[in-house]
Amino acid sequence: MIESTPPKLTNEERLAALEAAKVARVKRAEVKRKLASGEMSVEEAISMKDDEIIGRLKVVDMIEAVRGFGSAKSEKLMKEIGIAKNRRLKGLGWKQAKELIDRLP
Repeated sequence: MIESTPPKLTNEERLAALEAAKVARVKRAEVKRKLASGEMSVEEAISMKDDEIIGRLKVVDMIEAVRGFGSAKSEKLMKEIGIAKNRRLKGLGWKQAKELIDRLP
């Protein structure tokens, strides 16, 4: 096995990376909050998949954000549609995206 070491970062670079990660987490959390409250539809969320940050949102997290869908229902739905557990929005095919839009409120 090849071992790799993380790159050496200066304190400024490390702080910048931490801030960028925080911004990304907040943006993805906002999308999930809007899905949960009904302010945003699944179709709107999927249409944002080309966004650099939103595209990294896991499909399972998006589904679980929808009211009435927990881990069991989302796992079952993903299995029926043929979406891998680790799939992110940017990796959805158009057929998978259409199935999600048709099946989720």
